[in-house]
Amino acid sequence: SGIKRPRTKFSSSAADNNYGLAEPLLDIINDEELIKRKEIFLNKLNKVDKDQIEYLTREQNHSQKWFNERKKRLTASKFGDVCKMRINTSCKVKVHNILYKSSITCKEMKHGIENESLA
Repeated sequence: SGIKRPRTKFSSSAADNNYGLAEPLLDIINDEELIKRKEIFLNKLNKVDKDQIEYLTREQNHSQKWFNERKKRLTASKFGDVCKMRINTSCKVKVHNILYKSSITCKEMKHGIENESLA
């Protein structure tokens, strides 16, 4: 119990040449259908009443609409993560995390949120 082991410092580096490229996205729909769906989705986003969304989402973390609207957009907080991706980082995993990953709330964060008005 009195033996101290030297600490090793880990450094992050890019994947080596043998690692390979990130996995390709599955071809679930053809290119034509993808383009069609993309245009429909983007047209819906453009028609959204931005003032109404701003008004309805002022409570932010208390507003389900706020969470739903954030899921449809690449927010500033996610944009940095996308810009910093390495060449070999899986786009599939990054997109999945942006769209479906639930927010992390530990007991300290929950306490802070509940008592924010007192601070």
